[in-house]
Amino acid sequence: MKDGRFVAVGSNADVQNLVSAGTEVIDAAGMTVTPGFIDAHSHPAGAGVNELVHVNIDLRSVASIQDALAARARETPPGEWVIGFKYDDTKL
Repeated sequence: MKDGRFVAVGSNADVQNLVSAGTEVIDAAGMTVTPGFIDAHSHPAGAGVNELVHVNIDLRSVASIQDALAARARETPPGEWVIGFKYDDTKL
C-alpha cells in the first residue's frame, strides 16, 4: 500500500519484488485482504437464491415484467408463489 491505496495485488511471490528496506510488511496470517470492499453488509446467499429460484424483474417496461412473471408462472406448480426481485419503478 502507498498513501492508503493498494499498489499491487497477488500472492506473496507476486509482490515480493516491491519490498524494500522502508517497506512495512503486514502478515495477514493467511487471511484475505480485499481492496475496495466498502459495504461489509451483504447477503450473497440470498442473492444466489434470488437468481436461482425467483424472477429478476430488473426490466425496462411493465410489459416485459409481465412477460417474465407470466413465463415463470407457466412453469410453476399450482398453488406455488411466483416471486420477483429487483423491481425499480424509476427504470420504467
